[in-house]
Amino acid sequence: MAQTILRWLIRILGSLASVLLVLAIRRAFFRANMQRIWISLAPTQPATTAFTPSMVADLPEPVQRYLLHAIAPGTPLAESVDLTMHGQIKLNDQWYPFEADQRITLPYGFVWAPSVNMGWISVEGADTYAAGNGRMRFDLFGLIPLVQRTGPHIDRSALGRLVIESIWLPTALLPQRGVLWQVLDAERIAATVMLGGVSHTLVFTIDAVGRLQSAMLERWSSEEQCPLPFGCTITAEQTFNGCTIPAQAQVGWYHGSPRFQSEGVFFTFVLDQARYQ
Repeated sequence: MAQTILRWLIRILGSLASVLLVLAIRRAFFRANMQRIWISLAPTQPATTAFTPSMVADLPEPVQRYLLHAIAPGTPLAESVDLTMHGQIKLNDQWYPFEADQRITLPYGFVWAPSVNMGWISVEGADTYAAGNGRMRFDLFGLIPLVQRTGPHIDRSALGRLVIESIWLPTALLPQRGVLWQVLDAERIAATVMLGGVSHTLVFTIDAVGRLQSAMLERWSSEEQCPLPFGCTITAEQTFNGCTIPAQAQVGWYHGSPRFQSEGVFFTFVLDQARYQ
């Protein structure tokens, strides 16, 4: 009897060890792939051209107000930024703290790699867009598969995220980068950019000195499979290496409507650091 129990225990432990080995190998491949994408989004050379006010002299006054506030004279025209942040993310109607690293390189893509603390459970993974492909993958304890999503709807939604996250890379919003600006009213300006072969229009709300107060665009929802208003309401800003960018905000769907606060907000962040290259 004792020998039979022992044999069963050995088999169970062997099976568990095999599963853990497979999960560990899977995690190693995933991390290697994320590192490959991260490296692929690194600029090929450092920014050498510097910003001058003459670059925006022909733009309407409200647009100048925003860009001159966001970019200090002499700031290198970076095409990439590395961010560290922390905040809260809403999952299944519950809010959980997270920490994350992110790289954004326009027009090529982004990697957002968070760690979410759900009490005794940790969720790790990444949300990426590169080479025209979006992907979401999150694992319990970095090992057990929880969410893995790819496909055309994820591609379109991730592309929209890349567009709105240009708020952290204002040097990519200059007319020299092909951005078309227009004034909607005294407080709202719109930037039209071409990314992924698609035209996107970002609507910014600014104050009297050019501080960015909100940003919104029609982003493809992979859940609803249609475009929905998506944006952020900004409550603080900070300057890093000559770029003044949002440092604290609420982010979510249905921006600009009452549904934003009641059901759309799913993400709040505080920016800890930004490094431009």
